[in-house]
Amino acid sequence: MVITKLSKEHRGKMPRGIDGRFEETYLSDLRCFHAFGEVNDGLVTSFLAFYSSVDEPAWFCTSTRCADIETMQRIADSVIEYNETNGRLKFYTLVGSGYDIVPAGNRYDYFDEFYVPQQSKCFYTVPWETLYKRTLLPVRTIVRCNFLKQEYRTELPLGGSQ
Repeated sequence: MVITKLSKEHRGKMPRGIDGRFEETYLSDLRCFHAFGEVNDGLVTSFLAFYSSVDEPAWFCTSTRCADIETMQRIADSVIEYNETNGRLKFYTLVGSGYDIVPAGNRYDYFDEFYVPQQSKCFYTVPWETLYKRTLLPVRTIVRCNFLKQEYRTELPLGGSQ
């Protein structure tokens, strides 16, 4: 059971119910769309997909599929480490929709940005297109911002040209 960054080589090896659009987006080595997953005997059994914003140093958890919380925690920790290495020290999730992840340990904190009632369109463009994927969800959801606490930010990422 290996946690790895998923790529083109994992096409056709995803869990049942994952369509071609997902593979074309997250398994095509695109600059902003990524997925990490657990691979067993060559098949992806669990995954976490995310969008890396080009507008701010943040990432958005867009899709998860996992059978147990321990595996999801290992995948989430790998995704967080990957994003920290790339200077992305905060991320957004949907609470109430099954896309919420909780970072291990106490290095991260969070605040709830806003909520969207069930069957309602989000007012804000970035969450509407990345988190909600332009879909009206059947449950009330909260957009949560998770961030690395200040005491763990030993070096700030570069945010401008040199």
